Amino acid sequence: MNRYDSPQQRRALNIIWSAAGQYDLDPPFMALGEDDAVDFYLNIVIGLSLKWLDPEEMALFFASYQHAAKAAAYDTLVWLTLENWLYYQERTQRPVLASLRKEHALGFMQARDERRMAYREQNNTKGFEQVAYRWASVLAIKPPRLSPKAGKLAAMLAYRQKDASTQAVISHLKDVLMAGFHFSDFNLEIQRGRDVSGPLKDFLDRVLHRESHHQDSLLTRNDLFFSDADKAGGRRFGDRHESERNAGDAAYIQACFGPCIYSKGAMKILENDLCTEDHAYCRLWIAKVKSPPAHLKLKEATLVNQQMRRQAAANHAYYQRFRLAMAAATRKLTAALKTILASYMAPLPAVSRAGRLDARKAYRLELLGDTTVFTRPGDEVENALAVTILLDASASRMPYQEQIAAQSYVLVKSLTNVQIRTRIMAFHSLRGYTVLQMLKDYGDRDLNGIFHYTAAGWNRDGLALLAAGRLITGEDDGTKQILLVMTDANPDDSTKMPPETGSIFDRGYGGLEGIKSTKSAVKQLKARGIHVGAVYTGPNMYVENVRDIYSADYVRVQKISQLADGISSLLQAILRTMRD
Repeated sequence: MNRYDSPQQRRALNIIWSAAGQYDLDPPFMALGEDDAVDFYLNIVIGLSLKWLDPEEMALFFASYQHAAKAAAYDTLVWLTLENWLYYQERTQRPVLASLRKEHALGFMQARDERRMAYREQNNTKGFEQVAYRWASVLAIKPPRLSPKAGKLAAMLAYRQKDASTQAVISHLKDVLMAGFHFSDFNLEIQRGRDVSGPLKDFLDRVLHRESHHQDSLLTRNDLFFSDADKAGGRRFGDRHESERNAGDAAYIQACFGPCIYSKGAMKILENDLCTEDHAYCRLWIAKVKSPPAHLKLKEATLVNQQMRRQAAANHAYYQRFRLAMAAATRKLTAALKTILASYMAPLPAVSRAGRLDARKAYRLELLGDTTVFTRPGDEVENALAVTILLDASASRMPYQEQIAAQSYVLVKSLTNVQIRTRIMAFHSLRGYTVLQMLKDYGDRDLNGIFHYTAAGWNRDGLALLAAGRLITGEDDGTKQILLVMTDANPDDSTKMPPETGSIFDRGYGGLEGIKSTKSAVKQLKARGIHVGAVYTGPNMYVENVRDIYSADYVRVQKISQLADGISSLLQAILRTMRD
């Protein structure tokens, strides 16, 4: 746990562990206020949430409304509800909670005016009203006057159902958001990089202090929160590839994804070449779909492995449920690929009695009277072509895992039907590692590894592209290479980029910086003769990103019915570029 650098962080961690009753947890949140002051009570609340509620189910609940414009305001009501419920579950076992709660409430009321301005700047007056009402009630002083509607909401926030299950708590939290904001859409795409730092200093900002830590655990894998401390510092590797603080991260990555398929020496060379400049604080891991060694099954990673198996089963079940549509899409795409290849790829020569003379066999015509010394274009096509498919497997893809796995299976099946060598990999970034997971390699006949696609973590597109490009150029057998990236065109990672020249501040890998880095990677791959195209599966808001990164070399595919037309038009454009 030596990734917690400051004494304050380590103290907060000990408080959380003590409250949770477990000492091997990597908590998703940490309650630190201004100047990293440890909030004793809120860290206890965080620990109690890990004790009483299922962390994975809660993480998915938070992710389910993160797309909303008022997500920060929703967080305020959600955490007020959780604080009250957890307090009443635990107070008989921990009588000291009552005094700690009052002490926290007093701190809020003493800085009430400053807090009011902060909430107002965040356009969250409803949240301030409820927070002020809560802490005034705890102190038994006159609370702010509430409207009848706000009073009903305050009663809902005072939830204290004894021994409620995690699902029951989540159901009540959804009712709270419906009552407070008429919000009920918990299934839209997760929008990454939401900033809730600054204004919510009394509660949210401190609870949601360690955004990068939250995202960098696969069990709590959605990048829900961004805080000042993470933006200012981020995680850095002091001695880039040999830091002791990396040892636990490496063990976690291996326990989740299995052993790296390349030797330590080969990976060191690869990292020294690629983990530079924008990616200087990063590391790489390349693995196949397989179970990790038994001795590496860390407690948290074991749960992750179980989750991955459940997702693989869900992906396969989805494909089977729509197998007729999948089969039709495969037939359509296969036929389209055959037509394209017939137009753009050279046909293999066939022996003929007329046509072009084969100089190597010319002597047979005169000496042996053999007239089969000519060749003509045959019916078979020489597919000296290989396709690598790279799947964005970050947390933003969570709502679409089954669809992405099915589309990928159809795409790979169609390519193999026309004898094109195909490799498919998924990539995530977490704990400073960009992980490339080989779902199917060139020589694999079994396509079922594709169903192991699981979304989690961040997406450092630039480094993933460079790593995939290095694997491609390592083949170097004269085959024309195409790299297709299935993406939402929103690069985002918790691991920072080094400062620009003349600056002392690290840069976040996201937004314009992430796009710039990814665009640079695409340019480098094209310069090495790799033809890069994108299959865009994201929302309207990131269309400009995909255009900026990939220029015209992309198609948008939202449904399986669009796959054949989209892929065939993209490959046709790429093959035309190859021929020209």
